[in-house]
Amino acid sequence: MSVLPGYTWIENARRGNSEYASRDYYNYRPIILLHMTVGLNLSSGYVAGHTVPPHFWINPYNGSKWQTQHPELAAKALYQPQFGYHWTNKHTYLLQTEIVGIPEVNVKTYTDAHCKWIGEESIAPQAAWLSSIGEFVDLNNVAQVHDSSGSASEHWWGRWSEQEMADFCGVGQHIRVWGNDHWDCSIEDLDRMAYYARQVFNPTKKKYRRTEYRRSNN
Repeated sequence: MSVLPGYTWIENARRGNSEYASRDYYNYRPIILLHMTVGLNLSSGYVAGHTVPPHFWINPYNGSKWQTQHPELAAKALYQPQFGYHWTNKHTYLLQTEIVGIPEVNVKTYTDAHCKWIGEESIAPQAAWLSSIGEFVDLNNVAQVHDSSGSASEHWWGRWSEQEMADFCGVGQHIRVWGNDHWDCSIEDLDRMAYYARQVFNPTKKKYRRTEYRRSNN
C-alpha cells in the first residue's frame, strides 16, 4: 500500500478496505477528484475522526499534506446513489482530495499561487503514482465550472450524468458528480491547477530573444 511522498499518514478507523470496481464490471479510467472542506480550521484530530474520509487532505494556506486512505483502495467522500449501474467512490481509480477552503458561489477564492501549490503538491503526485502502476490520467481534461449558481442540488444542470462520469478521465470536482448535491469546488480555477501539474512533467522552456549588435561606423 502507498503513501505519497511528503504526505503524513493519519490513521482513520472509518477508511475501510473497499476495493475499486473490477474492470470486468466497467472499464473505468482514473479521475483525480477535488473537494473543499468548507472551513479553514482543519486539524489532524478532525481528519482522524472523519466518518467519510477521502484519500488525501491538503492545506494550501499552510502547506499541510495528510493521507487517510491508500490510493490502491476506494475512499468514501462521495455519496453513492441507490439507483443506477455505476459507482462513484469505487470508480477505478478515483483519487479524492479535500482541500482546505470555503467555496463561494461564482467566486474564485484561491490565488494563482494557491493553484500552483495544489497542482504541484497534490495533482502531480497523484498523476505520478497512477503512472507508476501503469495507469494514465488525462491532465488536459479538466471539468472546470464557470457558473455554480443553483448547484447545491443533485438536479443541477451542470452535473455529469451517470454515464458521463463513468467515461470521464481527468481532473474533476465534487460539484460535477452525478446523484450528489454538494457543490465544492464551485468555480475555483481547476484549469490553472492542472496546468501547473502538467508543468511538473513537461515544463515550458524559456524563450530567449536574440538581440543583434552592430558595430557603429562613427
